[in-house]
Amino acid sequence: MPFTDTWDAAFEAAPADSEDINLGANRIRHLKVAVRERMQVDHVWEDAQEDGKHNKLTLVPQTGAPPASSPDAFLYTQTLAGFTELLYEDSAGNIMQLTQGGFLYPFAINDFSVGQDLAVANNAVVGETLSVGADFVVDFALFASNITGNTTVQFGANNYITFLRATNQIQIVCNGVVVQTFG
Repeated sequence: MPFTDTWDAAFEAAPADSEDINLGANRIRHLKVAVRERMQVDHVWEDAQEDGKHNKLTLVPQTGAPPASSPDAFLYTQTLAGFTELLYEDSAGNIMQLTQGGFLYPFAINDFSVGQDLAVANNAVVGETLSVGADFVVDFALFASNITGNTTVQFGANNYITFLRATNQIQIVCNGVVVQTFG
């Protein structure tokens, strides 16, 4: 969205000290327009109940990590391997890359380990190995009345565990073949 005026040193220097005082009201209105145009990029504006709240957050990619500044932390973007990625830096200067190639970063790498609880609301894709520890539990909520269809946990193209709602059975499928049915 192009702005009416470029906000630069010349814009900030106006009005000149020698300018007629009767132009002041017009200059004030002009400044208000310049501020509103810029604030509307990411913010709600001209709505008494919502003014100042964010519509979205636009982050300009940085060329590198911001310098650590205790007690501050930073959320920023940087172009890495051709993608604009989201990163977080804590107050000690530790950097965590949050995305990679359009995916949440931990799910984009080959191996993903879960130490405690893993909850997936919809679909999750793991590149190769999902390590979940000795006490991994797949909870299909067998008695949940709101589950009307089958529920599947996929471990590769033809390997999965499915809860069949119609029969209240659990099937384990390896290489496309049902190897065990429970229930």
